Amino acid sequence: MSRALRAMCWLAVLMTSSQAFLLYAQAAEKLESRGWVSDFANVLDAQSIQSIHDLCDRLEYWSGTQLNVVTVRSLENATVESYTAQLFDQWSADSGPTDLGVLILLAPRERRYRIQVAPRLQPILSDRIAKFEQEAIPYVGRRQYGPAMTLMAQRVAAAIAQDADVGLKQTPPGGYLGNWSPAVQPYDAFVGSITAMAVAGLFMVVIVVTVKAVSRKRSVKTSLL
Repeated sequence: MSRALRAMCWLAVLMTSSQAFLLYAQAAEKLESRGWVSDFANVLDAQSIQSIHDLCDRLEYWSGTQLNVVTVRSLENATVESYTAQLFDQWSADSGPTDLGVLILLAPRERRYRIQVAPRLQPILSDRIAKFEQEAIPYVGRRQYGPAMTLMAQRVAAAIAQDADVGLKQTPPGGYLGNWSPAVQPYDAFVGSITAMAVAGLFMVVIVVTVKAVSRKRSVKTSLL
């Protein structure tokens, strides 16, 4: 084999290796959030994405907690703990009006995943994270990444909603009460307060009518005497 031919072969190998590296290279600092679901690895099915998106929407609306679900092709030779923490800190700094509360990350190539929680939510979730992650093991083992991420998102959202004493029912279209925040006063509490006010008002009306009726009877008796 001539030197020129060998050089061309080595060049082809280097180009192939470079393309493979670029294919899998997803450094945390270069990733930008796509919203509640950022499937950079393209491993989530459409049904799972829609389910997670709807769940995150409800959680953020009723509790004020932002949950992001992320998949990456590679951890860049980092541990899943350090990679997730770096991405969480980066996206937290870039988050909008709602602070990022939870980030669930999956790296299918290494079959590693991690639930990263903001300090304010650690008292609620720290004792449950290990259990939530263990429940996803069978799905990850079968490469059913959509159900795995959906399950972990559901567990996290349910725990946060339960602690905040709010439900995860469907959010109404549009801001039906303007700037009113359901994270401060849930819809159920609002309806309950309105109902209580109505009952109290009716009770007061009954009392006033009764008092007036008694007063009239007394006035009639006094005039007869």
